[in-house]
Amino acid sequence: MRKSVAFLMQGNALALQGNALTLYRDAMALQGHALALYRDAIALQGHALALYWDAMALQRDALTLYWDALALQGIAKFNLL
Repeated sequence: MRKSVAFLMQGNALALQGNALTLYRDAMALQGHALALYRDAIALQGHALALYWDAMALQRDALTLYWDALALQGIAKFNLL
């Protein structure tokens, strides 16, 4: 009787070891996915920053065009006099 209980306990312990190993591997896989998501987020931040600077440059160009148009308007008015 004691031997059968000991074998049963040993089987349960082995099953628990297997479950723990599976959980460990799953945790490692989740860490890998989390790291990939983190790297993707950093890349997206870089793209967002590049888009921000592009928008700033377009804004500056639009302002330059606006001032050029004002200057041309002034020249045209002067020529009409």
